[in-house]
Amino acid sequence: MQQLFKKWQKYIMEIKNKPQAAVAVIINDNDEFLLLKRANWTGKFPGLWNLPGGGVDEGETPLKAAIRETKEESGLHIEINEENKIHTTNLKDITIHFYTCRNYSGKIDEGRFKETEKQDPEHEHTKFKWVSPNELDYYQTIPGTENVIRKAFGTRDIL
Repeated sequence: MQQLFKKWQKYIMEIKNKPQAAVAVIINDNDEFLLLKRANWTGKFPGLWNLPGGGVDEGETPLKAAIRETKEESGLHIEINEENKIHTTNLKDITIHFYTCRNYSGKIDEGRFKETEKQDPEHEHTKFKWVSPNELDYYQTIPGTENVIRKAFGTRDIL
């Protein structure tokens, strides 16, 4: 029994110390969601489309990270709480928290999106697009995006 407890304790510590990320599925009044295209110089998933989000900073909750990252990446201010959490994925090296949002303010800051050959943290994304779930097949997205969109829209039949 004590050996089982130690294994469980080790597992809990691994989860607790694993990096975390938070992602927002922002849905507009036309039932379209926001996609951002990653710059070609980015280390992970260059040139692919993804949802707004990023790493959780030390002392920050995933919820606050989703709000901060969305503002940094798009200029939009989202209003979400824990009830908006639709999924958590525990991967080998990171835990990702997903939130859905239909309540946001501001407008997309188009100045954040431009093609750059050199690494530029201010321009991590080159394009943005509001996309209906049925159009998702036309975009090369990071792995798992399709499943998150299905969950956000509450259906398996949308794609």
